[in-house]
Amino acid sequence: MGAQWVVVTHGKQSVWASGPEGLFQAQPPEIDDVINPIGSGDCLAAGLAWRLAQGDSVPEALGWGIAAAAENARQLLPARLDLQRVSELRAAVCVGVVQKM
Repeated sequence: MGAQWVVVTHGKQSVWASGPEGLFQAQPPEIDDVINPIGSGDCLAAGLAWRLAQGDSVPEALGWGIAAAAENARQLLPARLDLQRVSELRAAVCVGVVQKM
């Protein structure tokens, strides 16, 4: 069966996701108080998987993953996330459709 989705990150720049539903581009929120970005990619993957397991669409779940990654970068130790702050950051993540399949 293999992978059906590919997600490409590039630090604080745009995140791209491509799969059977289409091609999506997401813009992470501006974070002024970055402390430690280590583990942010892992937090993005975990947030994405968590929301997909909750039944969210890929674009919605991607937004949550990006918010988790951003919150992680604001912490000294990796993966010590506050769900309320992740939720607030989620509201600042813009996910757009580049091409619908």
